[in-house]
Amino acid sequence: MAMRWIMASLLILLASACTVRKPTERAPVLAVYSHTSAAQVVGALMAILAEERIPVSARSTGGATIVTDSFEVLPEYCDCGRNFFGAEYPGIRRGQMKFTVADGGTARVKIEFATLLTITANNKHVHCTSFGILEEKLLKRLEGRLGTARLNAQN
Repeated sequence: MAMRWIMASLLILLASACTVRKPTERAPVLAVYSHTSAAQVVGALMAILAEERIPVSARSTGGATIVTDSFEVLPEYCDCGRNFFGAEYPGIRRGQMKFTVADGGTARVKIEFATLLTITANNKHVHCTSFGILEEKLLKRLEGRLGTARLNAQN
């Protein structure tokens, strides 16, 4: 009888260790630049993505939308949840970014970053949440290339 309880407890512990803590959702990153056109921003973004070796899969004909192809994401860029023991899941993190640039006196850039982790042990997929680190890195490079700071920069 005691052996059954021990086995049941071990099975429950093992099953709960495989559960996924869902990462919190993160709003898209927004940046606003004055005295800059959407065309300038798109041109600078295309150059930065090429330098960072982030492949572009689509660009709208008007140039206002850029979508990257799937690319490898460093673990420090996203939260993919943790198991019951608090450990990060080992696996392959892939990401895709969508840049939307609007013009109207000021250029507004919206970055949506979606990441997906494929867990090595069981080949399950987990949607991850960006920490905003890669987006900020790209926006800093964009500021340097445009020669202007963001109007809505947060310190």
